[in-house]
Amino acid sequence: MFNFTDKKTAIRQERLPDPFLKPDGARVASAAEWEEQRVYLKEMLAHYLYGHTPPESGGATGTVIRCQRPTRQTAFRGVRDPRGRRRFKVSETHEANSFQDPRGRQRFKVSETHEASSFRDPNGRHRFKVSETHEAGGLRDPRSGQCFKVSETHAADSTSRCQRPKRQTAFRGVRDPNGGQHFKVSETHAASSLQDPRGRRRFKVSETHAAGSFQDPRGRHRFKVSETHAAGSLPSRKSMGNNGAIKETVRITCGAYNAISFDAVIIRPARQGRFPVFVWNQFADMLPCPVEEEVIRRGYAIAMFNRNQLAPDIMGCEHLTGQCVETYPDSDWRAMAIWGWGASRLVDYLLTTDYADPDRLITTGHSRGGKAALCSAIYDERFALCAAAGSGCGGAASLRFMGTRLGPGGACESLGDITKKSRYWYWFSDVCADYGNHEKRSTLMDEALLPFDLHFVRALIAPRPLISVDGLDDVWSNPYGITLSWAASEPVYQFLGAAGKNALFVREGGHAYSAADWLAVLNFCDNMLLGKNEAPLYKAEGAEQLCLDGLV
Repeated sequence: MFNFTDKKTAIRQERLPDPFLKPDGARVASAAEWEEQRVYLKEMLAHYLYGHTPPESGGATGTVIRCQRPTRQTAFRGVRDPRGRRRFKVSETHEANSFQDPRGRQRFKVSETHEASSFRDPNGRHRFKVSETHEAGGLRDPRSGQCFKVSETHAADSTSRCQRPKRQTAFRGVRDPNGGQHFKVSETHAASSLQDPRGRRRFKVSETHAAGSFQDPRGRHRFKVSETHAAGSLPSRKSMGNNGAIKETVRITCGAYNAISFDAVIIRPARQGRFPVFVWNQFADMLPCPVEEEVIRRGYAIAMFNRNQLAPDIMGCEHLTGQCVETYPDSDWRAMAIWGWGASRLVDYLLTTDYADPDRLITTGHSRGGKAALCSAIYDERFALCAAAGSGCGGAASLRFMGTRLGPGGACESLGDITKKSRYWYWFSDVCADYGNHEKRSTLMDEALLPFDLHFVRALIAPRPLISVDGLDDVWSNPYGITLSWAASEPVYQFLGAAGKNALFVREGGHAYSAADWLAVLNFCDNMLLGKNEAPLYKAEGAEQLCLDGLV
């Protein structure tokens, strides 16, 4: 449909190209002309960067293959079921064959045999071995040998001397086996230690040990100490809001003849209603969101999928492989377009559910995932907002200009670095590989001959809200080039009446999708999609006033 110049006939443009410049040399003058220009620019990026997706989307269906629902309960002050399926308060009454609850009120039968283990009597003043055989399901007075029922309150007493327990205030923690003192589970005690129920070793509350195990208060199961949380604290269901979240694993089936399938993990608020959804393309290890509880509390859902199931990400591979390539062998799409297409197929499924808000879908990702999120937002306008983290070269950063927070220069990733055969050539079209320097790291070559730069990516998402989040110390992602692209795309947002929707967030630190990044993204989403007035941690104005050495 359009004829694009090759490298031999291209005209070098030292400044960032003008997204308003039409194929005939005229500039866009109206909103209607911009819609025609968008078609031209999208085809330009498909030719030089992404390749072309198959003509038919194929739609998608989904099957829930696993579901975890929270147990409805109030503030949690107890212990997790070792199977991870429910919680219970320590004040609940459990059947026999259970250990003593952390407040020392519930009892356990001492007729069970536990190796070399000893426990404290109900008042915490004496110890007795639980390997002894006691009658009537009770406790033996360690001084006299007589028994008494656990329902009675005795100070290990059947002698002439009576010791009654001291009255204690509300206790929500664990007993120190060394001294009988109590301390809260949420506290960090370097010196205090808990004893393994088997009596073989001790470990600090602040440590996590895979070898040690505790027993379910009902006495039926054991669970590893590694299931505990930071500094020995236990999480509260209150922090998850409205009794937590529902977590589902969904098998998505899509493509021609339903030949393609991949898994998505969806975490959503455990209440009725429709929620904005973050569609998050991820690595195979599916890292959790660092502020997941805050995302759920604010009323958002997260739909993560493993993009490698669609197109394997194997550095230096000889051929691009995977389900999508095999299903559509005649398509020239590359991995970035495939991953973006996968996000769209997940949207196909979400639109069939009763919890996804079809008008508030967000595409997001980090690093190469940020590049894929931008690609998905360009070609699928069902995404109401895009949040790209650390996307760098091939994402939100300029191809022509590279540099650190201090300006030009630095060991930034270049087009040549990505497209060399020993690295990630399969991310992008073969065409763009001709413009990069494959011999010398972090060096430009003929990027200035390209008729576009990556501010076109931002311009094509306009007028929909877009935020890029990056670390100032993430030099490889080209902080200088990201700022240039942000500023160069602002005129398009201004032209379309979308001022304030083109946002940039930069923080101290390196290459990560950090908690600070997510909070900035959440505030941006609250303001753009929900009409709130959260503090703008991001920058969404002033781009047109930046002095950028005449580059834009």
